[in-house]
Amino acid sequence: MTSCFFLPVQRHPPLPRPRVVESALHDDPALIILRGGGGTGKTIAATQIARAFAAPRSTDNLSTPPNAVAVWVRLDPDDISDQHFWLRVFQNLIDSGLLAGSSLAERLVRGGLSTASTASIATALSECSGKLLLVIDDAHHIVTEKTEKRLLDVVALVPTLTVLLTTRHSLPHLSSTSAHMRVSVREFNERDLILSPEEINELLRIRFPKLDPEHRASLAQSIYQNSRGWPLAAHALVVESALSHSDTGGARHGSFIREFVSQLLESSEPDVQVALCASAIFEEVSAEALGAMLDLSTEEADNLLKNAFEHSFGFWVDDTGTRWYRHHDLIRAELRSRAETIIGAASLNDIYMRAVSALKTVRPRFARKAAILAQAWELLSDLLINPMHLSLGRERLSVGMGSIPTDVRERYPVIAAFALIDEYAFPSGRYRQVTAGLKLLAGPRLAKKSEESGLEGVAAATLRMVASRLSGNESLAVQMTERVQEVLNQIPHDDPAFQSSSIEMAWTQTAITLLHSGRFSDVDRLIEPLIARDSDMLPRNLAHTTALAAWSSVWQGNMERGRQLIGMGFSLGVPVGWHDSYIGAGLRIAAALSALEQGDPDRSLSHLESLSEHEPTIEHWPSMTYVATLVAESRMGPDGGLDYLNRQLHRRRGRFATQPFSKKMLRTLRARLLWQSGQVLPPRQRKSHDDEISVYIALSRGENDVALGLATKLSRLPSLAGNPRNRAELLLLQAESARRLENIRTATDSVRRATSLMHEHDLTLPMRVVSREAARQLALFVPDLPVAHSSQGSSREVTPLTEAERKSLRAVIEMGSVRVAAASLYLSPDTVKGYMKQVYKKLGVRSRAEAIRVTNEAGLLDDVREESQ
Repeated sequence: MTSCFFLPVQRHPPLPRPRVVESALHDDPALIILRGGGGTGKTIAATQIARAFAAPRSTDNLSTPPNAVAVWVRLDPDDISDQHFWLRVFQNLIDSGLLAGSSLAERLVRGGLSTASTASIATALSECSGKLLLVIDDAHHIVTEKTEKRLLDVVALVPTLTVLLTTRHSLPHLSSTSAHMRVSVREFNERDLILSPEEINELLRIRFPKLDPEHRASLAQSIYQNSRGWPLAAHALVVESALSHSDTGGARHGSFIREFVSQLLESSEPDVQVALCASAIFEEVSAEALGAMLDLSTEEADNLLKNAFEHSFGFWVDDTGTRWYRHHDLIRAELRSRAETIIGAASLNDIYMRAVSALKTVRPRFARKAAILAQAWELLSDLLINPMHLSLGRERLSVGMGSIPTDVRERYPVIAAFALIDEYAFPSGRYRQVTAGLKLLAGPRLAKKSEESGLEGVAAATLRMVASRLSGNESLAVQMTERVQEVLNQIPHDDPAFQSSSIEMAWTQTAITLLHSGRFSDVDRLIEPLIARDSDMLPRNLAHTTALAAWSSVWQGNMERGRQLIGMGFSLGVPVGWHDSYIGAGLRIAAALSALEQGDPDRSLSHLESLSEHEPTIEHWPSMTYVATLVAESRMGPDGGLDYLNRQLHRRRGRFATQPFSKKMLRTLRARLLWQSGQVLPPRQRKSHDDEISVYIALSRGENDVALGLATKLSRLPSLAGNPRNRAELLLLQAESARRLENIRTATDSVRRATSLMHEHDLTLPMRVVSREAARQLALFVPDLPVAHSSQGSSREVTPLTEAERKSLRAVIEMGSVRVAAASLYLSPDTVKGYMKQVYKKLGVRSRAEAIRVTNEAGLLDDVREESQ
């Protein structure tokens, strides 16, 4: 028995799309929607899905039984109505022999379906034995709003029915959340349908079986790059390759596109040509926007768009019912390159200016692009800082801020600020935009705006805060966080403006600034009230806020709250990993650190690698580097971690200004790894530093009393009250210093408190501040200490030299031999040899060369030489 009816004939051998087919039929969906513009391969994919649906199953993923059938419903676009749609469906089913002549379907057809109910349609379809797939090609021409609603009701009532639709625009009712809740819906857009390099390679193999495999792979990669996987362009380039008989045929990118666009323009009236080029200036355009740009009525513009887009392009419908037309990227780029020739430079500039007004409320990003193209700098400045449109996302415009002349930035500090942010997100050179950012911070215009009340003040203060943060000006950035909070607190919470995306963005950017300044408790106070009103927040801002809260909690070591927030973040509908701005980066950092706490470096690295595509442009790179270094240490020990950290710091050197807190955080980690690698750290030139780095320096040099005093002082700081991670680290350093001084009482008390903190908060990473050998010694005082998580390294225990040992070391280094050194000191060679043995033992070395190296690295040699002067 035939299992497929009325499927279109394919004269060329089709390219198999198993990935699309299996994904479409997985778990037996009720609705399958293939959406995309012309040339995206919807019909070919639908044909293959239909054949696979009706074929015997060979995998467990495709659960359709062997008696399934697929029917391609042949419809006439000139007769659009719900009644006509169902008449054609039943007529095709009868013609295929799937419904008996005496069936309910026959009676419904004879009655014209004018009064047929949804229940009767569902009952008639249920008379088909087995599973049934109905394919509705080009549904955007045929399916009405009424048909969409009825179709959804029918598939909900008939469990054996699956409907596949191809369409150039969205089908609001079938794609709605309500539809997904009622039935299983599988949707594919044009990105899902693009051809991969491997599929293009297979297409070439089918078309040219004698082609050398190596050459075929190279040609496939070339075609993929030049077609961007768009099936229409990829197939055209394959044909061109065959016609050219050239090894480089696939590299002739653009010839098909140029011919396609030329034919499109030549077959169009002059006003349609203008509409085509004008609609290609931006990613998408509506009839209302195009009408304003071309100084036409909406009805006139709508007719032009319908004529312009009738061949190959699609549109989608937003929540207001507005159609937004869009060209494929390759076609849009070619049309845009011809715009000045067809429209004229002066008229094109007028279109840019009118586009600013037409798009500023519905597509502010396009309005900003139009202002740049028109060189309307005053308009651009106002658009950038408009509190209703203020956006610090990382979606780059095709016309970027970097193209704006320096003299314009100097006159307009708001433009300069956004140019700085754009340069950070899409770097092209060291310090070029950072210098501009530093200039604008002193600019009176932006400073004055930031002192205003209301939304204007919030927007200016937020922008100034971000620009100063990227410029490394921590004091001004923190000052602006206070200003932003002050102005926001003046806006009543019942004010509609308080619920805007821009206001929530101001809160989250303030939280980021505080995170980069190490003010975690302030972050928690700021963010917790926002998360508490999650139902009122926009989804993107809720995802961002949750990510930042998770990052803050995990970084401090409050793991129970942190893991709760991580779970909440990953359960949200907004994608994580990388999405438009910073959304997800903070969540991945938190999840990576949490995985390390649980002893899973592989999972930790997978979270970080999900950000790898944009890692160079993520402002949070110091925290990402910190966690990645811990992963490297987990796998390769302190030496491996130190090597990774040094390479990352060298790569980032001179790249962008970094906040002092982030710099110190990485320097502290480096000092710890140096010590864990057995190195003696040089003393600081300034003696006033009371921080963890100084503790590592003192311990590495055998100055255990100094280390104990510093660790004790730091562990009692009030700022560490809510930071169990850092407190546990300092308590362990305090315990290790006391152990080396044989102060058993202090060591025991410190270890007990550190162990209690780690058990209470499920922490393991603080143990890395002590070596495995030292941890075993400390565990003799408190057996519950989690020794297994301590450092794999063996920190050097340096004992301070006596005066005689120092003099002997100085003399041997300066004189070159023990005999000459002994003569200069009026001592016997055996006495000097004895002193040098003690020196080697205290420095943990075995030879004079090692002693010289260690003293050089630690600055001990300079101390010795100073005494001799």
